[in-house]
Amino acid sequence: MSNHSRSTALVGAFALVLSWAQWNVCAEVPQRRAALWAGAREQPATTPSDQPTKPPTPAPTPPQTPPHTPAPTPAPQAPVPGLPAEPTPPPPAVPVAPLPMPPKPLEPPGKKALPPGTEVILILKEGNRVTGILVEELPDAIRVRIAGIETTFKSDMIERYEVMRPILERYEEMKRAIGEDPDGLATLAEWLRSREQHELALKEVNHLLKIDPNHTEGKRLKLLIEKQIELRSKARSSDPKAPAVRPAPANAAPKTPVQSFPLLTDSQINLLKVFEIDLDDPPRMTIKRSTVTRLIDENLGTPHIPVTQEGRDAIYRKTPAAILDLMFKLRARDLYAE
Repeated sequence: MSNHSRSTALVGAFALVLSWAQWNVCAEVPQRRAALWAGAREQPATTPSDQPTKPPTPAPTPPQTPPHTPAPTPAPQAPVPGLPAEPTPPPPAVPVAPLPMPPKPLEPPGKKALPPGTEVILILKEGNRVTGILVEELPDAIRVRIAGIETTFKSDMIERYEVMRPILERYEEMKRAIGEDPDGLATLAEWLRSREQHELALKEVNHLLKIDPNHTEGKRLKLLIEKQIELRSKARSSDPKAPAVRPAPANAAPKTPVQSFPLLTDSQINLLKVFEIDLDDPPRMTIKRSTVTRLIDENLGTPHIPVTQEGRDAIYRKTPAAILDLMFKLRARDLYAE
């Protein structure tokens, strides 16, 4: 065989081998794909625990707000020539303390003033009620006489005041209601005396003693009223500016002449003050315990002193006004000065 024939035979064999190899490769590809597909179907599903755990994502941090910085106050701009200047804001208002108000007058201006001697009731802002005889009505105060003592009350202490009906009008009503009762006449005379109606009080006392000449309280009131009238007359005679003595009513009984006597002692003045006390509106006063003991010991067996020790001990706990009222009922005149 020639060399050319051998070469041709080798080339043909090589081409045949190459074709067979390509056919095998093309045949294996579908088989491998089928095997891979079958293996994937038989492989178990992967659980979450088999998967790699991812670290938790941290929560986003809220952005921090920078501290508030007040805006700078703009500097005043220089006025531009030819343009109107901007108005300057007014300065901030400074609070001013209110001025103290003057005391409010008790009554509006222009109202007719009350005449002195009118009986009034003062209702104080603290709740107390004071009854007295009007002495003077001022723009910012009122002066009254209580148990013979003049007292001034400022308007800022008084809530209001009430004017009582005229004394003479009430006197006529009481006189008609009492009639000829001696004890009632004594009460009426004391009521008139406490309101400085001494002439009328003396008239009623004289009428009382005509009905009952031995009436003890009537005798005491007669002596007391005559002394008060004399003291008032002496005080007015020494003061030329004092008003004249009010004349007694036309039908009044003649005044009993009073003998001259020396000036009163301190004990007698204190006794007069005791008689001037109004038990319905008593002033502040103090009664010693020893005086109460004497009152009980000297009046044992009377209806006003209890029989039991507990009842007598209760007398010590009474108010001074109640003890003084008990003295009046027992006629304990020797204890009045104490």
